[in-house]
Amino acid sequence: MRAIQSASSLVRCVFRGPRARALFAGLAAHSIVALDQPGTSAIGLALAAAVTLRVGQSHAVARNKLRRRWRPCSDRSGESSNLDWALDGIPWRNPECARAGTVHLGGTIEEIAAGEAAAWDHKNSPAPFVLIAQPSLFDPTRAPAGRHTAWAYCHVPNA
Repeated sequence: MRAIQSASSLVRCVFRGPRARALFAGLAAHSIVALDQPGTSAIGLALAAAVTLRVGQSHAVARNKLRRRWRPCSDRSGESSNLDWALDGIPWRNPECARAGTVHLGGTIEEIAAGEAAAWDHKNSPAPFVLIAQPSLFDPTRAPAGRHTAWAYCHVPNA
């Protein structure tokens, strides 16, 4: 029954602390749907069940020389704009993020929901929710020896 709820509704009913609410919003945002839509909690619940969750707030400031490539991936509601990097590493302020396969960069549940709703409504968000993956942490074939790869994406309006 919880899975058919919107992520916004589930968060209000189940989670008390702002960090837990933001974490679940980040998981549910993988749905690429506004978080007030029915069923968006299903994605968050599935991801929460599939992984061990560590909560940490952090901001990335990459000072490396980056090799960039954009890959827009369209769906009916919007796009996911990807940015891929080949790095020496990421100077995370929070060391927990340096060990995470995926890092969510967003604020509160309200801020993440507003960013996702903007993309869904074909509007630009001043603070889009960003997902960063660090695949070379767990798969050394993803980068040359001594190097690191990462990619990030956020949901943006279509076109």
